[in-house]
Amino acid sequence: MPMKQGFKFASGKIAYSVERLCRLCQEEKEEEEAIYHLENGHIEQWLDFIGERELAEKAYEIRSNFVISSEYKLKTFIDHFDIY
Repeated sequence: MPMKQGFKFASGKIAYSVERLCRLCQEEKEEEEAIYHLENGHIEQWLDFIGERELAEKAYEIRSNFVISSEYKLKTFIDHFDIY
């Protein structure tokens, strides 16, 4: 069985699971980049790519909420997906 494509941060850290992605997004050094990826749809694209369609749709809903700040969007993403 081939390994799933990982979600790579500029630091070189890679997430191969939603759980790991949430952990990386919580790291202070990765927060700014995580916000960038969430705001630009990269996270939802990756979730869709690895077959997590429902999670991708939820990430899109969070990203599309123009009322809340980028920092709060990331917190909402982490809180919603950090279920493992």
